[in-house]
Amino acid sequence: MQGNLHTLYMKNISPIKMWSAREQVVNSLREAILTSELKAGERLVLSDLSARLGVSVTPIREALQSLEREGLVQLMPHKEAVVVGIDRKYVTDYYVTRAILESEAAAMACDAKDMTVLLGHLKRMEQVIEEERYQDYADANYDLHEAIWILADNERMEGILKTLFISNSLARNTSLKDNALVSFGEHKEIVKAIQMRNKQDARKKMHAHMMRSLRDTLSKYEE
Repeated sequence: MQGNLHTLYMKNISPIKMWSAREQVVNSLREAILTSELKAGERLVLSDLSARLGVSVTPIREALQSLEREGLVQLMPHKEAVVVGIDRKYVTDYYVTRAILESEAAAMACDAKDMTVLLGHLKRMEQVIEEERYQDYADANYDLHEAIWILADNERMEGILKTLFISNSLARNTSLKDNALVSFGEHKEIVKAIQMRNKQDARKKMHAHMMRSLRDTLSKYEE
């Protein structure tokens, strides 16, 4: 197979997409910045990153451009960038933006014809908690949110939210167990509101969920 993005089709199995080199670099660098492995002020030289990550300069350059749009780095002359890093304002802006979009997505999902997919994702969350596989909760959490975006039937909004979804890295040092238990309860309320086709309640529950996530995350960042 050729190209950076491959899709493997198998009977009864959902398509599996391989990330492009640019996406892999973006995710690796973003994770390093959000977890403070790369700290504010550090220089990122294209040639050095290319050697360390084992990819050509082109996807490195494209990745840094993406990260600059996210506000995580600042591009500089001479093929390098400087890590901007994150602070309480970055975290606040991130969650407030998501709250606006996610709340509306939840309300829009109330118009979907078939919502049974949400129950499947809730069941997966419940199994993760029952089996105490808290390290897997982040993936289950993402899948439920993504299902809501898809039910909202707005591809532009879905694309923006997929780009925004970096909360697992932001919520550093948060107790996996405590977060999963609280989060699961909130998601049950959100799904219930969507199933009842109560747009106002779905919007309200999702907004409360995002604001609680904001408060919890801010508590881990120093003033």
